[in-house]
Amino acid sequence: MGRSVSEQDRIRWNQRFAEGAYRQRNHPSALLAEQAGLLGNSGQALDIACGAGRNSLYLARLGFAVTAIDISDTALAQLNACKPASAAIRSICHDLDDGLPTLDRCYDLIIKMRFLKLDLLDQLLQLLSPGGVLVCEVLLQTDAAQSGVGPRESRFRAAPGALLGHARGLEILYSYEGLVTDPDGRDAAVAQLVARRDGFG
Repeated sequence: MGRSVSEQDRIRWNQRFAEGAYRQRNHPSALLAEQAGLLGNSGQALDIACGAGRNSLYLARLGFAVTAIDISDTALAQLNACKPASAAIRSICHDLDDGLPTLDRCYDLIIKMRFLKLDLLDQLLQLLSPGGVLVCEVLLQTDAAQSGVGPRESRFRAAPGALLGHARGLEILYSYEGLVTDPDGRDAAVAQLVARRDGFG
């Protein structure tokens, strides 16, 4: 009997992390760091498709208790191996293509960085506490020349305006579509969103 798609994805991502594909990315997302002043320094945070946890570690340093979710148990093992004893990070291995796992709390901050699956935002917004902040960045469909950041196929990238379209009912704090330069010097076409849920919701 063949492996399921979920198993195949997990094997593929485990191999990439085991080979050190993202080892040089030990800095937090530039968008997350730039918007740190809006995030506060405590509360519950949810990191979607966290990989080896560079953003989870950053949020824990700010004072958040972080729930980190990823399909790769190898990536989560790397996160758990390097997190300080004082870091409040719990990791959950789960295939997000199947939706969210069962979560037992709401979150003051939810981040989703360069993982597309925009329909997941509808579920995530249900978990956002009143006054909570969503920070999201996805690769954007574009004809602009790039330096190999991310897959080129349109199905792995958001159409212009698509990310913002999922933020209806939220207070938009920041929105951008276009090129950014990653810390490694490569350009990436992205859609970015920072939005807040009504504090009386």
